[in-house]
Amino acid sequence: MRQQLKDFETYFWGLSKDDFNYTCDLVKTFMNSYAKELDVLKGKDIRPEEFDLYVAQHYREAQLLLQFGIWRLQGIFEGLLISYFPLNGTTQLWQILKVLQKQGYRLLKEDELEEWRKFRNKLTHNATERLHPCPTNLIEQDIVEFAQLLSEVYSDLDRQRNERAPSN
Repeated sequence: MRQQLKDFETYFWGLSKDDFNYTCDLVKTFMNSYAKELDVLKGKDIRPEEFDLYVAQHYREAQLLLQFGIWRLQGIFEGLLISYFPLNGTTQLWQILKVLQKQGYRLLKEDELEEWRKFRNKLTHNATERLHPCPTNLIEQDIVEFAQLLSEVYSDLDRQRNERAPSN
């Protein structure tokens, strides 16, 4: 492994809540470029089976891209919590949330957050097949919904943290 990869943390500048929107925008940009390519192909004289193959490949790539978005969003959320809350080395999301609750923090939309956490873990620990990348048919709105949830939960936790901070 290259030394730069081993020293990854030395290249870390820090996450912000804006990274949720950035990830959504990145996914949307890629999805829009796929749609534009499809429109270009519709105007060309190609055989229907070739077009169908392109659409199938687009679907597989889009599903993997959407999985990346979900994975990345949870990574941002975990990174923000690890960076700004006293967690004593805890790094897994379910453990982080338990530590925060023991410290007296309230979690907004805890059940919904837990459902998304479990789904992201399924994507992580049960990688989907290359030719059938997601039996759940992810859509762009899933990324937006997850990002909004994480942003809202993080904002509330951050507000609670700031209220606890001693004032000058």
